[in-house]
Amino acid sequence: MAKAKKRADGRYRAQIYLGRDDDGRKQYKCVYAKSPSELKEKETAVRLQLGRGLDVLSQRDSFDQWADDFLRLKNAAQITERQKENYRHTVDVWKEELHDYEIGQVRADDIERVLVVLQEEGFAARTVNFYRSTIRQIMQRAVGRVIPSNPVDLVQLTQPAQTAEKRRALTQDEQGWIWETPPSGT
Repeated sequence: MAKAKKRADGRYRAQIYLGRDDDGRKQYKCVYAKSPSELKEKETAVRLQLGRGLDVLSQRDSFDQWADDFLRLKNAAQITERQKENYRHTVDVWKEELHDYEIGQVRADDIERVLVVLQEEGFAARTVNFYRSTIRQIMQRAVGRVIPSNPVDLVQLTQPAQTAEKRRALTQDEQGWIWETPPSGT
């Protein structure tokens, strides 16, 4: 455990050495807690993340930055302009909802809250699924790099989205009625 120091505000702080950056400067991650035992737990969690190869410093990157990177990839992809526009709109909605978040702070309940609002507003199931798929793709890029797992995998939507209308082919009798009905206005 790194040396714990009690601060003037009563919290304990430990610095965890992460190595050197590209310029040769030492890099540290500071961990804060209210008690020495809590500090040890938090420090252990950071060390586990380091052991998994996660970049704990990049966890502070903004969600907007990761979303913009995702959008750049989609804009360069071989997809139609309409698909690109759909992604741009959806990413804009997610950026608006999560603009104050760091990528490491996004949780399943933050995502679920937005999806439930879309359902309550009457969006079709296909649209809600597209929003879910887009946020899943954005977060998946961070998995293994700065976060251990994708929070979208924990999202559970219990309320069904707007149900699709069942369609069927017209029967022979129904087709006949249409053909036999004179046009209106004649």
